[in-house]
Amino acid sequence: MQERYAKLKWEPFGAIVIAYGDQEQVEADLVAGRIDAIYTDPVQASLGFLKKPQGKPFALVGPKITDKAIIGPGTAIGLRGRHRTAKPPEHRVRCDQAGRPVAT
Repeated sequence: MQERYAKLKWEPFGAIVIAYGDQEQVEADLVAGRIDAIYTDPVQASLGFLKKPQGKPFALVGPKITDKAIIGPGTAIGLRGRHRTAKPPEHRVRCDQAGRPVAT
């Protein structure tokens, strides 16, 4: 969805959009200066790349991009319901709570 958004909204104005196979490749090219910016999930960036030593010189900038027609309504996770034997038991409780719909 990020590639689609970038191709539709930014490529017509001269941005060169490059698709990557995984986040590590994107981060490596950003750190090496082979690309100027990345369009990534802000939660993923905040909890991952920006906390790593190589991510320290970088920051999230600009407003959150929202476009329900291209990106959709928001973020979601998938949990496999048939694997209910997580140990310790508090993990099952957390998974059950995470699976509840959140009002927005």
